[in-house]
Order: sequence, then C-alpha cells, then structure tokens
Amino acid sequence: MTLTSSPSPSVKGSPDDSPAPRRSKLLSGLGGQNVSLIGALAVVLVLFGVLNDNYLSLSNMQVIAEAATITGLLAIVQTVVIICGGLDISVGSQVGVASVVSAMVFTSAGSNAFLGMAAAVGVGVLIGALNGLVIVYGRVNPTIATLAGLAAYKGLAQLLSDGRA
Repeated sequence: MTLTSSPSPSVKGSPDDSPAPRRSKLLSGLGGQNVSLIGALAVVLVLFGVLNDNYLSLSNMQVIAEAATITGLLAIVQTVVIICGGLDISVGSQVGVASVVSAMVFTSAGSNAFLGMAAAVGVGVLIGALNGLVIVYGRVNPTIATLAGLAAYKGLAQLLSDGRA
C-alpha cells in the first residue's frame, strides 16, 4: 500500500506565489521579440498622444482600424500560406484585380455594394485557384509561379481599368 499525500495549499508568501515567477512565465510565453515590439508600440502611442491631442481619440482609432483591416486580412491569409510551406508574392496584384472588378461591378450594377463585394471575393477565389493549379498540376515552384502571377495580375488590373487609379 502506498501513501500519497495531497499537495498542500500554497501559503501566502511562498516562492510559488511571488510575482516574479508569474512575470517570467508571461514573458516566456510572449517571447522576447514580441515584448520588445509591444514596448515600442507603447512608446509610439505615448509619444503621438502627447504630440497630438486627437491621436488617441475614438474617431482616430476607428480610422486607423479601418485602414488596417485589409492589410490584416491579407496577413492572415498569407500566414496560412506560409504555414503550409508556400509563398505567394502576387497577393497585392490579386487585390488590385479584385478591387478593379469590384468597382466595375459596383458602378454597372446601380451602386450595389453586395454585388461589388461578391465580385471581389469571386475574383480572389478564381485567381487563387489558378495559382494553385499552376503550382500543383504544373509543378511550378510557388515563388516562381506567384512572381509571374504578380506581373500578370498587375497588367490585367491596368488593362481592365484603362490605366486609371
């Protein structure tokens, strides 16, 4: 028969209850580079907040969040591609083609935003599938295929928009 003892409740002031181990656990979970980035972000926020009274206002934070949304969504998609071991250089040009097609559909469909967004998503899926087919069935290196796609999609966006912004 073996005797097992239940762990005793931690006594206030014991080494496990001190803030130092909790802090080091938190820092090790975040990683050294991330802590320095968070610190740099805090310094920038304080600096800009001191220099401009409107910087930390709710309306300005909303404008910043809206501007970062597209980049954030593209970063999420690119992260999935990189985790899978690939690399897609043509993302920016794909967005260009999708936005041109979206604008064309929006203006021709009587300012219907839903149709414009649906067209942009459809074009994005179509172009992504085309890249995937070239890479998988054409056995082309993803970097080379998407580099060629970057040039092709940029040219397609220019062609569709007649060179206009």
